[in-house]
Amino acid sequence: MLLTKDLQVRRVNRGDVGRSAGPRLSKGWKIDAAERSKRTAFRHLSRTQRNHLHAHSVHSDGHLTLDQLCGLAMESGLEFLALTDHNTVSQDMQAPRNLPLLLIPGMELTTYAGHANLYGRIDRPPDFRASGDEGMGRLIGAARAQGLVVSLNHPYDPSCGWRHSFALPYDAIEIWNGPWRPHNAAALRYWHDQLVRGRRLIALGGTDFHRLPTGGARPPVANRVFAAERSVAALLAGIRQGHVVVTNSVLAPTVHFALDGHMIGDTAPVAAAVDLPMRLRVDAAEPCRARLISDRGVESEHQIEHPDQPLDRRVPTDRQFYRVEVWSGEGPRAQPLAVTNPIFLAPSL
Repeated sequence: MLLTKDLQVRRVNRGDVGRSAGPRLSKGWKIDAAERSKRTAFRHLSRTQRNHLHAHSVHSDGHLTLDQLCGLAMESGLEFLALTDHNTVSQDMQAPRNLPLLLIPGMELTTYAGHANLYGRIDRPPDFRASGDEGMGRLIGAARAQGLVVSLNHPYDPSCGWRHSFALPYDAIEIWNGPWRPHNAAALRYWHDQLVRGRRLIALGGTDFHRLPTGGARPPVANRVFAAERSVAALLAGIRQGHVVVTNSVLAPTVHFALDGHMIGDTAPVAAAVDLPMRLRVDAAEPCRARLISDRGVESEHQIEHPDQPLDRRVPTDRQFYRVEVWSGEGPRAQPLAVTNPIFLAPSL
């Protein structure tokens, strides 16, 4: 996370899970002035809510107290934070109150055969001792029946990937977990393939934060969610509707993308043989590339040199969906900066 390198935080004893344990990060953690200036410059460009959807505290295997974790999130420019400790909701019950940061209740359902985040209020944690696909299917079905959003976590991670059936009825998939690595690329490919096959899964991202990284800080993966208002209920509704852009940090380029007035996550009704107007702009501080992608693959790629660069055009309607990826670097060093969820197309009645 974009913090000064002289940061020191002591490890908290595993049993010391109270909100006030340990030093408060808000008194000692600083973002350098240049990065703060960049973050402020982007703030007015976006109607989205910046949030982080996968973080752990000392309530499971994280190293930071809730106060520390919330302080870090606020100083990193986040507006929402999901508390997703493993197989517990004690973090939701003891979470700090009356913060500028809104906290999304949840937990990471953790089994030997895969992990899944459950977002929303959980009165009683489900029994994580799922037996095979049938047992996990019952757990996921019960969670969704309670109105929870279910997202598969790091599904292709070689050490803790998803070994249950991918056909189970979850809502979303974590296409980006921590630093960009091959297992994230595999998740991105799987998600795109499911979209092509007609399955409308929502793409999400998360740092899977447990502790401060050694050897310098790295930016957290963040999501930008279009929400009707600044509330947990509105944010979860935006996620369910797919109004989400997954980004490499709160400082990532802002992607403005619409088809005939329909936003990311919407379904645009189309008439046969009539092209749709597309609006696309990428507000980036540094040069990057924007790819327009459909179910047929990469439709076009554009080098972005300045924030006001117009990319608007008309697009054919004989596609299932369009989405946008923004990348930096070349070859093996290429890294994604932002991945939008799709805008779907459907014949008008």
